[in-house]
Amino acid sequence: MEPPIFLYYKLENFYQNHRRYVKSRCDSQLSGDLEPSSACLKNCEPAKSFNDSEAPEDVYLPCGLIAKSMFTDSFRLVKLASNDTGGVEYPIPMSFEGVAWESDIEKKFNNPPANATGIRIIPDFKHPDFVVWMRTAGLPTFRKLYRVINVPLVGNYRVYIHNTFNVTGYGGHKYVVLSTTSWLGGKNPFLGYAYIIVGSVCVVLAIIFGLKQAISPRATGDTTYLEWAH
Repeated sequence: MEPPIFLYYKLENFYQNHRRYVKSRCDSQLSGDLEPSSACLKNCEPAKSFNDSEAPEDVYLPCGLIAKSMFTDSFRLVKLASNDTGGVEYPIPMSFEGVAWESDIEKKFNNPPANATGIRIIPDFKHPDFVVWMRTAGLPTFRKLYRVINVPLVGNYRVYIHNTFNVTGYGGHKYVVLSTTSWLGGKNPFLGYAYIIVGSVCVVLAIIFGLKQAISPRATGDTTYLEWAH
């Protein structure tokens, strides 16, 4: 695989597109506002504060279901010196560069002061992993970019996973995906499947309506009943 190579994590059966989940955030708080409005904080329910308290020192930083459910697994990629499972391992450098949108990091997220009251949930609001997670997915099966690898991958490799994100409670699954891009962009079969399905449905409907018209055509109207204005 030639660089740039993208390491993603993929989740199945995780509904980031649920209406209550999507709106459970306070954008002004994420941008660094120390005194967000009560309406903004209310959007974070049911993950607004400790014991649903209204006291500033009990408010989560940041509040909301999206931040509280952030993906926490971490990955480390190593190259094996030989084909066997043992032996020497060489760590592969992975970069944060290009993981999150710069416009998100610069304009939408800003850390509150270190002495800000509240219960800190995320240490760094500008961390690319957090910024990527906060951009919710539209489907229950999705992948999010974790790191970028800028060296070619040739040979045998092992991925070490620090497993802290539980998916068994809701019947989910987790995957690690390595992918490259071409001048057409990354591989995403969803649109291809969608076009094939919609096209097939249109062909079937055209055949059905054609047969109906051939077997039982619509009767022609009697023009003698028409009234023409003069």
